[in-house]
Amino acid sequence: MARKLKSDWWLFSTTLVLVAISIVMVYSASNQMAAGTAVRPNAYLVKQVLFAVMGLIAMFVAMRIDYERYRDPA
Repeated sequence: MARKLKSDWWLFSTTLVLVAISIVMVYSASNQMAAGTAVRPNAYLVKQVLFAVMGLIAMFVAMRIDYERYRDPA
């Protein structure tokens, strides 16, 4: 019988908070810099959010894989 994997939700929620803070910091640092150039003011924010979402999806998938499977590659 397969056992159900438990996730460390405290670690997951802490990661979400850090990602949210980093998105706010990127926006705050790049908004004024991008305003003086031909780049849209939100271009860096959109790119950061896109990569954050992709990273969170990859993290969620990796959380669901049983680490015991890595020992036996076959």
